Amino acid sequence: DAEAAVQLREDAIAAYDERVAEETFGFFESQFLTADERVLGLPEQVSASDLIVLDEVDPATLSDPLAVLAYIARTDAVTSLVAAKRLDAVVALVGVVPRLSHLKNVHLEQELALARRTSMTSAGLEIERARALRQMFGGFAAALAAGQISPSHVSILVEKCRVVADPDILAAIETLVLPKAPSRSSAPRSTGSPSMAAPCSSLAVVPRRRTTTTPRLVRVVLMLGSLASSVRRARTGR
Repeated sequence: DAEAAVQLREDAIAAYDERVAEETFGFFESQFLTADERVLGLPEQVSASDLIVLDEVDPATLSDPLAVLAYIARTDAVTSLVAAKRLDAVVALVGVVPRLSHLKNVHLEQELALARRTSMTSAGLEIERARALRQMFGGFAAALAAGQISPSHVSILVEKCRVVADPDILAAIETLVLPKAPSRSSAPRSTGSPSMAAPCSSLAVVPRRRTTTTPRLVRVVLMLGSLASSVRRARTGR
């Protein structure tokens, strides 16, 4: 009704005025802060406005090493935020599921490759990652948008889970890996340092291998903190 419409309009005006006041106060407040203070004072939650601060602050003027590290970390977080928005746009372009027409799918890959100035193979992998986050890994999508993980974490997740079709197993993988991902590298290392690929691969590979152990007489051993390893046994009578 008319009264509700008036109230809605007044609430919108009040919210706008409050937002403008906060932005104006923040602008003037920033004029009295040093470069170190501006970087170290960035809110914990990453946002697109962080790029303004990163653009205005010359890293060479930062005197505190902690501020330099914070600057580097925030550039990574903003990169993740941009990557999340790009993957959302990819889904908007190609759809959540592939088209029935193969030629249409190839056409979309080609258009994406031209837009991003990359190969069709890279475009196809980007489409795969975008759809996987939308369909199966909502937690990882939110973490990427929040700058808590990197695009590399998403790449290794989708790659290691490509052979898994069971939704319950995929959900278990995300539940296991997501809390550890922000503090782990996205690729395995020979030095023995923790990697997100290890627990992800363990859950993704073991169920598939178990389905083939009977005819091949393979014993599967799941090692803590490492990939699943299989030990072949000689067939009976050999």
